[in-house]
Amino acid sequence: MPFHNYAFDVIVCANAFHYFEQPQIALAQIKRVLKPNGKLIILDWSKDFFICRICYY
Repeated sequence: MPFHNYAFDVIVCANAFHYFEQPQIALAQIKRVLKPNGKLIILDWSKDFFICRICYY
């Protein structure tokens, strides 16, 4: 990511994490740009939940 280290207080990843081919690298980069005690919010679909299954199909 083209951001300085510790650039963000909060990072939100909404409905994209399941597309990352190398999620470990993505998390490492998120950790790098997140300030100490910063917050990471990951929102993603899960076909295990009934409502998500309805929206998926």
